[in-house]
Amino acid sequence: MQKAQSQSYSGFLEDNYNGVHGILSNPANIADSRLKLDVNLAGVSAFFGNDYLGANLGDLFRDFENTFDEASKSPKNNNFLAANLDILGPATMLSMSQKHSIAVYTRGRIFLNIDDVNGNTIDKEGGFNENEDFFVNEGNISGQLNLWTEIGATYARVLSDREEHFFKGGLTVKYLSGIRHNYINGSDISLDYNAAPRQITTTGQLTQGRDFSEGSDVLDDLLSFSSSSGFGADLGLVYEWRPDHAKYTLMDANGNPKPNRGVNKYKLKLGLSITDIGRINNENGEEETYDLNATQDVDNFDGLDLDEALQENFTTIGTTTGMEFIEIKDVIACKADGSYTCFMMDSGEIPMVSKHLKECEQMLAEYNFMRVHNSYLVNLRKVKKYVKTDGGYLIMENDLQVNISPRKRDDLIEAMKRL
Repeated sequence: MQKAQSQSYSGFLEDNYNGVHGILSNPANIADSRLKLDVNLAGVSAFFGNDYLGANLGDLFRDFENTFDEASKSPKNNNFLAANLDILGPATMLSMSQKHSIAVYTRGRIFLNIDDVNGNTIDKEGGFNENEDFFVNEGNISGQLNLWTEIGATYARVLSDREEHFFKGGLTVKYLSGIRHNYINGSDISLDYNAAPRQITTTGQLTQGRDFSEGSDVLDDLLSFSSSSGFGADLGLVYEWRPDHAKYTLMDANGNPKPNRGVNKYKLKLGLSITDIGRINNENGEEETYDLNATQDVDNFDGLDLDEALQENFTTIGTTTGMEFIEIKDVIACKADGSYTCFMMDSGEIPMVSKHLKECEQMLAEYNFMRVHNSYLVNLRKVKKYVKTDGGYLIMENDLQVNISPRKRDDLIEAMKRL
């Protein structure tokens, strides 16, 4: 059995022996490098942190399957999770002279963060006793997943060498290719499960988005480069205090002084860098906003992932995935829902558009649609019955009952006579 141990530490990234790895935190690091040439084939660094689950790292390697079941849990109203995977692919650094160094590299990166998640929601997501009632007030939640690749080139040089005081700077320019970008934003979300009828009542609103089409393959995007791309840059400066610089001075064959580049000379080193300047322009993005206010059978969610559960069980109140065309003659009525409007169709479908009811009223006026109530616009050709009692109301072809505003009653009667 082979055992391997590894650890990330700041010296590996910051000292003058770090070679091409130094550009990741500060592109100035490779100037005045102790190495003439450095070639990297592959390197991986990972990070995971959260305040919900606590596990012993040793147990994780000894018994992975049971580690999370036996781990301590600390559910709160605002738990967080953050993860990072950084893969340095083939890369090389060349120290061209005492003052000048260059590097080229390839890199893959993944960032994941989830904020303000209720720990009790995580408990229920993993499974729950369907014979016990529960209520979870999730409130607001947000999260992102970003996966992209980089191809970069770095130039670094010595800016000033004044014996004790040594300055160097560096610049990296890089091409960015987006592979995946997912995000969610939820507000006022709650889950209320009633075990007796096996029903769950949800409230709130959830928006999810992505910059790729459903079903697209990650590997295909990785190899062919995504249509989501951009450019970025890193900038860096390094100061070294070298009080004993004279000790490291050598003589060449002609008796001229030259620095000993094989050793570090500083007692104090300070670095300043700005990394990941730039952006990836996401294209072909998709976004849906779902109205979660519903009561339904909990079995509706069996075997479904998040996307399927949202699409099959909740109403979409906003989308950027494209346009849906409907026949005006198939519209029974339109109902206001805040800044959106629900279209009630012959088929029973209720698509929603991001327009106020007043805008829909103006567009449909010439097609025998009439605003009979503050919240309703009806297709007069779909009216099945007009009832005068109880203040007056309409019964539509789908048996929808629509109250009539008193000030609209006379106009409605005249409009129906003209049909």
